[in-house]
Amino acid sequence: MNELLFIRDGEIKTTSLIVASIYGRSHNKVLNDLRALIDEGYIGLSEFRQSYYVNLQNKRQPMYELSEGGFLRAMPFLGGKKAKEGQARLVDAFLELRAELANVKQIKWYASVADCVQVA
Repeated sequence: MNELLFIRDGEIKTTSLIVASIYGRSHNKVLNDLRALIDEGYIGLSEFRQSYYVNLQNKRQPMYELSEGGFLRAMPFLGGKKAKEGQARLVDAFLELRAELANVKQIKWYASVADCVQVA
């Protein structure tokens, strides 16, 4: 599931390009839907970031990076042939990665506590 998500500035994110692919929709339609949700205030400034990708013709194309909250807010408004499957896959990916990160933090915490404790 790592191909669906990435971490930037300590936050789990996905992109409009990934959403379009998983939902079976054109990226332009997803971008238009996201722009409308942003313009209407359903997705806040802290929940998305405009970005770019390079297409097969080596041209920069716009895309959005979405936080987990931004994706969850947009999810009900983004249809497509595979919307239900796409929603399930992305939600599962967010939950799985969040659990993995929580486990890593817990392991680091235990390790730091163990460094402080002397065994008699």
